[in-house]
Amino acid sequence: MKTFLLSCSSGLILFSNQLIAYNSIPEYSSESLVAYSSIASYPASNDTINKERESSEYQNSGSSTDFEAGDENQGLNEQSCELGEGSPVMMASGPLTYNGQIKLDDDGTGPSHNDQHHNNNTSFHNANGQSLNADVDSYVVAPGWLLSQGVKPGNRADVTVYFYTYSWYMSGGRPIIISSTQHTKSISSIVGDVGPTEDSVGEISIKAAQDLGLGIKERSGGLGPVPTDPSDQFNPNRDISATVTYYPSGS
Repeated sequence: MKTFLLSCSSGLILFSNQLIAYNSIPEYSSESLVAYSSIASYPASNDTINKERESSEYQNSGSSTDFEAGDENQGLNEQSCELGEGSPVMMASGPLTYNGQIKLDDDGTGPSHNDQHHNNNTSFHNANGQSLNADVDSYVVAPGWLLSQGVKPGNRADVTVYFYTYSWYMSGGRPIIISSTQHTKSISSIVGDVGPTEDSVGEISIKAAQDLGLGIKERSGGLGPVPTDPSDQFNPNRDISATVTYYPSGS
């Protein structure tokens, strides 16, 4: 993921901080699953979140906050995370909670994990002034649009992921799902990096993913790492739903 420098217009985007849930059935390949009878409750999809963000109900005069790419090796630290004159911040009055899917950020001083977009810098620097290490430091990425609501590097951010356990039996050499039960695991972390404006929530460091009990799968061809759910014996490579709560400065 490329780190972006902040360049602001006078427009602001205002988003809902309400959780939205919908019912869906986990995706399984027909080769590994014959039947299931239970529907699990998932958080809202990224498409739902994006539609909310694009709705005129959450926009001010149809304008938005713009971000421009900086130098390839230039991080966005707390000092550079300032809005330009005449571009006020719509400070959130409390925590901001959104739904998304887990993605991995490998930026910082650690290895690239075959990610062609790996950046040696992170937006937040440690006490020694150094960028974080995604393999060592647990952190959450904030999409650029959250900066207009007072979220900045170093703020607290909590992540909850959704797991499923199944009751099942074998029939004809194939598993039959009787029911599924949702359970969660959460961590409290910090905003360690800032992503492009068009990104959705759910991106976390490799260390944060491991703390949540997720696995890491590296892809070749410069595609970088992706999360896996080793506890899901039927579909460990599924999309992993998550809820992220950001705590803007002063909230």
